[in-house]
Amino acid sequence: MPEQPTEATPADVLRDAATLLREKGWCRGDYQVGEALCVLGAVGTSLGMTIGDCSEKAFEALAFDACGAMQTFLGLRPPPGIPLAPLIAWNDIVATDGEQVAQVMEKAAAAWEEVAGL
Repeated sequence: MPEQPTEATPADVLRDAATLLREKGWCRGDYQVGEALCVLGAVGTSLGMTIGDCSEKAFEALAFDACGAMQTFLGLRPPPGIPLAPLIAWNDIVATDGEQVAQVMEKAAAAWEEVAGL
């Protein structure tokens, strides 16, 4: 019997985004600067979204779930109406470099899988 394709999880998205950050570089203040990506740009790009689609309004559910897993791991709580603001601020103000962001993505992916029982 052939294997059934599995749906991507937030953990898969975060791991793919971490790989993209390591390949393309990391930036602050915008979704993309040259080839470099911010956290939201990496998550959206890992799902095949264009940078123009990487705004909170255009993000698809799986991208929100992946970012939510990262915010939960970091202990960030979004205010009403702007669900990704804490993660954007973390990327732009707190994060020190792309490797740190990629490592947090991977740790958040592992934490999501643990909670999900995977």
